[in-house]
Amino acid sequence: MPGVSASRGDSRRRWYAVLWGLIALEGGFALVAVLWIPSETGSASLFGYSLSRLALAATILIGIVLFSGVMLASWKNTALWQHLVEITRRFAVSDLRLSILLLVLCGVFGGIVAFFLLAFSPAAHELVILRSLVARLGIALVWVELAIIEFGIMIWLSLGGERSRLVTPLLGSSLLVIFTGLYTGALKIYMTAMWDIRMRHVEEYIFLPAVIFLVWSVIRQKWDHKPWYPSISRYLLLLCLGVLAYTVYRHTAQWMEWQINPSKAYWHLLADAFLHGKLYLDNPGTTHDLTLFNGHWYVPNPPLPALILLPLVAVIGVNGVNTILFSIICGAVNVVLVYLLLEQASRQGLIFTNKTGNLWLTAVFALGTTHWWLAIMGRMWFISQVLTILFATLAALLTLRRASPWLIGASLGAAVLSRPNLFTLFPFLVGLMLFLDTREGNQVVLKRFAGWIIQSALPVCLAVGGLLYYNEIRFGNLWDFGYVSITSSDWLMDAVTTYGIFNIHFLPINLHAMFLKMPILEIRDGCLYYSPTREGISIFAMTPAVIYVFRRILRNWWVAGAWLSIILSAGLLLFYHNTGAWQLGYRYLMDFILPVLLLMGLGVGRRPSMVFKSLVGLSILGNAAGIIWWFEKWWC
Repeated sequence: MPGVSASRGDSRRRWYAVLWGLIALEGGFALVAVLWIPSETGSASLFGYSLSRLALAATILIGIVLFSGVMLASWKNTALWQHLVEITRRFAVSDLRLSILLLVLCGVFGGIVAFFLLAFSPAAHELVILRSLVARLGIALVWVELAIIEFGIMIWLSLGGERSRLVTPLLGSSLLVIFTGLYTGALKIYMTAMWDIRMRHVEEYIFLPAVIFLVWSVIRQKWDHKPWYPSISRYLLLLCLGVLAYTVYRHTAQWMEWQINPSKAYWHLLADAFLHGKLYLDNPGTTHDLTLFNGHWYVPNPPLPALILLPLVAVIGVNGVNTILFSIICGAVNVVLVYLLLEQASRQGLIFTNKTGNLWLTAVFALGTTHWWLAIMGRMWFISQVLTILFATLAALLTLRRASPWLIGASLGAAVLSRPNLFTLFPFLVGLMLFLDTREGNQVVLKRFAGWIIQSALPVCLAVGGLLYYNEIRFGNLWDFGYVSITSSDWLMDAVTTYGIFNIHFLPINLHAMFLKMPILEIRDGCLYYSPTREGISIFAMTPAVIYVFRRILRNWWVAGAWLSIILSAGLLLFYHNTGAWQLGYRYLMDFILPVLLLMGLGVGRRPSMVFKSLVGLSILGNAAGIIWWFEKWWC
């Protein structure tokens, strides 16, 4: 319809005029600000201003005149304006030219942002030239930033129905490369000015996500029509998830100055002891949470982490092992496995989420729970939990893929060899198996069901037997795990001595820690103070997105198994003598995070809502703030 098209064209043209006028008006403010204060007497050349100040003012003035002229031409739809529109149209026909223009604009915008961040950071005390440049160019740079925003709006308006040209994977990955480079450059300048060595070797990994995204986008751009592309795309997505998690975890540890083996790591030392035919540590640097028996110091916790580290210690030596880096790598693997579990659950009809929903749920796990903090700690208890998640997720994934029950049981048995209470996940696995059987039209046959139970439970029983034998050869007692005589905090040992490992006495304390304990959030001396406390805070305070487990409850086998495992896991923990002690959040949530995530998937449905995304954002923000506070980097 010509009349409608003409009307839209006039409306768009007037919007262009308004935007060009805004740029000119903002330039006027910039010009006044630049000339408001005369230059120092020693540098003044003309009218009390230095030559550099006059050159800057002249440049701004020329810009104001040009933009004002374009505004008038647009408003009156002159021949000049029509000529400019034609030139612009020809330019924008090429996706390559348009992409390069956007990359240049975004690069300039990001570079100016990085400049201002440096200029107003503590580094400016050392880099005096930054303050000088802000005084001379600051207002002009702000004008450039506003002009870029308004020019971007004009590009958006001009493309109309072709705006999808601006949202391409190749353009997005190119922007990620540019912003990563700007961030790294600014970071290096800041650290050099502050004489801070934390960010040495950051370039070894910081570009990994951007490079992989760039390679993926190039492959998509050229070969997305090929029959093999969907498989390659899926593998690249998994690689991106793992590398992104690894980069975020490692960079977090680097920011927090947490990069070398901490005290109480123990597992690499125990692996070395195993290689030398010993079950105890010789002269450990600290004895916290170790058990003294017959003059030797033993690690009381189940030995799976040490067994996994055995080959690494054998190859590079005990001093070459970095337990923080090992934990970060395992944490990144967990993120990939969790996504695979969610993806398989969607395919099998357990949950109804699409790829976007599964990515949001993966983000909750990776950054919105204490897994983020656990993955970077590298200490004995926390490595055990990270590895427990790894093998438990593998067991659930194998169940959904209809793998051999022996293999499923071996995976859960490995999790038990890291944290014995993980046997409580067995009902969850049974529920998954029964759901798949009945969904495929099979009836629950007692003989087949009993065979699956026996085959999957036997490796778990063997793992438990192995732990008991480990106790026997260490302490001469099958049932002595070394926890009663552990060298730990006085309050913890008093509780164990008085009430034992499990007792109803601990129920109120654990209930409060698990569900009720809130962080401290207040204004102190005009500054926001936040503290999740060293004793942790409740599950819902640390990860509010977990509330989605209650949004939709179905009646089927896997949901029943999931809730039974949650109840068993939480029930054991409610009577346990230790709430998690020195922790961020409630770290024992990780013992039953898998059924929680799948139940959250039911609540999310086919498409994640803004409410859910907001709760995920709050969860990530809360954990990020908690990590900053934990490492005493909070600013007040």
